[in-house]
Amino acid sequence: MRPYGKLYYSSLRYRCILVLFLLFATSWDMCYAFRVRSRGIAPEEYSQNSGPANYFICEFGIFGGGSYYLGDATEHIFNDIRPAYGAMFRYNLTRRWSFTAKATYSDFKFDYYTKQEQPLAEGEVFVAEKRYGSNNLVMVDVTAEYNFFELARGWVNRSTKPFSPYIFLGLGISWQKNGNNHISGYLPLGIGFKWLMTPRSTLSFAWQHQLYFNDKLEGVESMNDFWGLNGSNFFHNDIFSTFTLGITVNFAQRKRVCKVCGN
Repeated sequence: MRPYGKLYYSSLRYRCILVLFLLFATSWDMCYAFRVRSRGIAPEEYSQNSGPANYFICEFGIFGGGSYYLGDATEHIFNDIRPAYGAMFRYNLTRRWSFTAKATYSDFKFDYYTKQEQPLAEGEVFVAEKRYGSNNLVMVDVTAEYNFFELARGWVNRSTKPFSPYIFLGLGISWQKNGNNHISGYLPLGIGFKWLMTPRSTLSFAWQHQLYFNDKLEGVESMNDFWGLNGSNFFHNDIFSTFTLGITVNFAQRKRVCKVCGN
């Protein structure tokens, strides 16, 4: 990313807001869970052993939506939105915790101006040229998801609902096609919303941000940490974001552990 100017400060502030929001949301809900546990009831254990609601541990589906890029060539979110789509598999460890693996395809386009890289001879004047670039991305990541409510259709306890906002964090790797193939890692994080339309189907929305571990998303040498000031702080690197709507089919019902209550 550029080391100075409006672009640098706005992009850094954007990254800090994302991380602070996730920390606040997680802390608030963990405090609520502790308060419930202090009454002698563990939400996960209670929900899995005390109600008639169906509980499926696996989901598979597709998703689609838009994407945008934030880096050296742009300073605004939701700028030049491009299509994004893919497939996902989710494993529900409990009604609150899930692990999701997904593969996503998208691309982005940008324009930039050339920079002076060599000293000019006396009397010469450098004239920047406007150029255009593009990049195709194939991204694979695994994330841990935390639901703010226990997801279930049918009564289980007072914290059970058929919908829930959630947050997620994980690790991913992307393959970039920008003239030369390039592979890089990233940190996926974001927020979302799930709705159990039926016990067998889930509709979900996710707004994901991918913080790359390098500054080479554009594939243009003059934009790859041109000033050499990024260091090891990945908050200065490029970000690629997606906002998608997905639908999954739920299967593999959890084994019943309570013969009396039917769950």
